[in-house]
Amino acid sequence: FNNDGNPGNCYSEPYLITPKELTTGEGIFSAVPSKFSFSVFPKFPLKLQPFKYGIIEAELLCQSEIKCNKIVVSGQKLICNTTLVETYIAKSNQGCPIMPQWIINEDITEVIERNKDTLRVRFKVVGNHLIKVRINTGCSILEDSIMVNVAQVNATLNLGPDTTLCPSDSLLLQAGPGFSSYKWNTGDTIAAIWVSSPGKYAVSVSNSCGTSLKDTIEILIPPVPLLSVGGDSSVCIGVKFERLASTGFTSYQWKNISNQQIVSNTSLLSVNALANTRFALKASTAIGCTRYDTLEFQVLAARTFDLGMNKSICLGDTVTFSAPTHYTAYQWNTGGISASIKAFEVGEYMLTVTDTNGCKTSDSVRISSVWPLPQPDLGTDKMVCAGSNLFLNPGNFARYL
Repeated sequence: FNNDGNPGNCYSEPYLITPKELTTGEGIFSAVPSKFSFSVFPKFPLKLQPFKYGIIEAELLCQSEIKCNKIVVSGQKLICNTTLVETYIAKSNQGCPIMPQWIINEDITEVIERNKDTLRVRFKVVGNHLIKVRINTGCSILEDSIMVNVAQVNATLNLGPDTTLCPSDSLLLQAGPGFSSYKWNTGDTIAAIWVSSPGKYAVSVSNSCGTSLKDTIEILIPPVPLLSVGGDSSVCIGVKFERLASTGFTSYQWKNISNQQIVSNTSLLSVNALANTRFALKASTAIGCTRYDTLEFQVLAARTFDLGMNKSICLGDTVTFSAPTHYTAYQWNTGGISASIKAFEVGEYMLTVTDTNGCKTSDSVRISSVWPLPQPDLGTDKMVCAGSNLFLNPGNFARYL
């Protein structure tokens, strides 16, 4: 019976109970399966009593005579040949009509035959297998189980080839399942151990079928050089920045941390410095061991200056172009190296300065025109009479003094 009081057969298949007459007292009712057809099916003796509120059908069954009170499973507990089919028997007490339910892990066990009291299987893998049998009487669950140890007479043991590890790496050494005892030279007595130190590791195993095996593996951990890209730095804007990483690796990869873009696949980093930037370097040895380092540079810029507006001058005049005096070096395109120069010719005058950080900046100015001096002409000398006037015309000019 399930929780709703409906009768079934332990495989969740409902039965149709067809009593001839529902009366108080004892009676025999035939039950036939709704999805199966059997020529003969056991009869269930039930004891009926008047219905009372709060009593469900399952409780009525539990007040009837119980015919099933015991289940036992038997069979071979040690298997040394996984190719053979093994048989397991489930026995309940005499008169129990309920078919037992076999419970096994069919992912690792192949079922050859399964019926009311017999299970024939072939085990797919070595190790421990639990075979369980269950009877649901409707009032209680009866269970029994057997633990089967599946081993192999021709078992194998292989820890793998000798292996090279990188520092701080570890490796899982596995002797494999199906053995009854494990003994490592580390003192461990389990099937698998983690190792991270160089040396030779050996394990001895045996199983219940009399097989004893031993294997050894050597772990090598070669030294890996340290990786250095030097300290953080500052660089003038627009200047090419270069940094060479330490040697001892077979591959390098520089990456811009802000955008994750790879900027170099060699030990040399060479970039134009346009903004403050952080870089990460990954270097690997021939066997794949890696080291990491980071580098950051800060971009500097010299303070700008202004030589003033372009000029036009008169012939014979000079003009002075000057820059602030807090720079450490000055270089004019005329060859001058002071903070100021005097100019009197048409042309461009450019100054490049260097600050205390070594950064440079420039500005330029032009003398656009050099005007010629005015040439007034009053004519030749003249003789005039007293009391008369003479008109003098020097020419057209902007001003007259």
